[in-house]
Amino acid sequence: MSTSRSFPSDYASLRDDFNLTLEGLKELIGAVSLSATTIESGANEIATASEDLARRTEANAANLEETTAAITQMDSRLKQTAAAAAKTVSRADAAISTVADGRVIADDAVSAMGRVSDSAKGIDSVIEGLDKIAFQTRVLAMNAAVEAGRAGEAGRGFAVVADLVSALAMRAEEEAGRARDQLTTTQSEILSAVEMVPKVDGAFVGISNDVGEVHDLLGNIAKDNNAQANAVSEISDTVNAMDQTTQQNAAMVEQTSAAARNLASEVMQLTQAASHFNIGQPTERVAVRSGWNKPEAYAQQKPGRSITSSSSAGEWSSF
Repeated sequence: MSTSRSFPSDYASLRDDFNLTLEGLKELIGAVSLSATTIESGANEIATASEDLARRTEANAANLEETTAAITQMDSRLKQTAAAAAKTVSRADAAISTVADGRVIADDAVSAMGRVSDSAKGIDSVIEGLDKIAFQTRVLAMNAAVEAGRAGEAGRGFAVVADLVSALAMRAEEEAGRARDQLTTTQSEILSAVEMVPKVDGAFVGISNDVGEVHDLLGNIAKDNNAQANAVSEISDTVNAMDQTTQQNAAMVEQTSAAARNLASEVMQLTQAASHFNIGQPTERVAVRSGWNKPEAYAQQKPGRSITSSSSAGEWSSF
């Protein structure tokens, strides 16, 4: 505390300088104390905000991890779908090849049936020749029987043979007729089969066209799935990078919070140390509030204590 005691004239200037020094020291300690209080308040606010930001960052990191897992699962399913579509396209190609082979086989069957029909026409000619031979044989047998009857008793045995030959000729004619009927039926069935083959070929064409359309659709689906899988992979990489950055930010925020807490503790110790000095006015602590502003310079709020002219002795005080 300053003194107002009378000093010899030689020491009056020393007293004045001493008092001025004390006033300056009080102002300095007061400014330090107020600044320390303000810094402590700001450090506490920073620590609180940092802790809140750390919690939010950790929550965001957890959400990003879940998002990354979901995107990874989606990417895996898209790749599986693309692989399945590619296999289906391969199967469709095999089906198209099989249908083409079926059409070739159907054409070969039509050609074979045409050859069978031509062969049947040749058989019909053979049967007609056999029928004529049987008819002529029967006529000759009848003539032989007539001649045997004219020969009388001597031609009786020959007449019996002629009758047998005539019976065999009639039977041959009947069998030739049956063969002709069977051949006609066979030719009719062959013609029906030949007429059905183009229908089968048309069905193969329809199947081939349908399979071709399915092939094209599946090919487009496979391309789209591959494109989507690539896009999802890029998104997954981006989200992974964001997740790593967020985790790094969370660690940095935690470090900032710890540093702010340490700063507040150091400033509190500084305030406590400054409070040991008696500067003639109490040091008010600034309450923690949201959005603190920089305080005005303590020098602009100089303490109102002045040098008094009290004549009491012993006004020295330690500080």
